[in-house]
Amino acid sequence: MKVVSKGGGAAMIDIEVVSTETGPKLVLHGEAKVVAESKGITGFELSLSHSDDVAVAVVVAKSE
Repeated sequence: MKVVSKGGGAAMIDIEVVSTETGPKLVLHGEAKVVAESKGITGFELSLSHSDDVAVAVVVAKSE
């Protein structure tokens, strides 16, 4: 199973970044969540940075 291309690979509404006490956390919903679970993905490492004009994120999927 794969995610049908929707821009970067999944509908943006299915990808959420939430704030936690230990830093930002990536949470998937809908089709993105189903596909990640089917691939054995158990979590993500997420790094965010920004300036006045630019924002960047790096995400690495984890599997156990």
